[in-house]
Amino acid sequence: MSDVIIRRHSNELKLLRESAQIEYETWQNNFKKQQAMILTEKENAIREQYRKERDKEIEAVIERLENEASENKKQLEQSTDNRIR
Repeated sequence: MSDVIIRRHSNELKLLRESAQIEYETWQNNFKKQQAMILTEKENAIREQYRKERDKEIEAVIERLENEASENKKQLEQSTDNRIR
């Protein structure tokens, strides 16, 4: 009788350990997935921020170049007008 109880207890402990191990591994995998998802979201936010900053800088350069071209055109027209007179 005692051997049966000890064996039953041993089997129950073994099942509990296996169950706890499976639960821990499941939690660990879910945690890793969650952390990877958070990291991906942060990376995407940083990429988007830098893309917006880059686009803003490009627009500023385009505007500056357009202004310079307009000013150069105006100076060229004035120079041409002065030669004609």
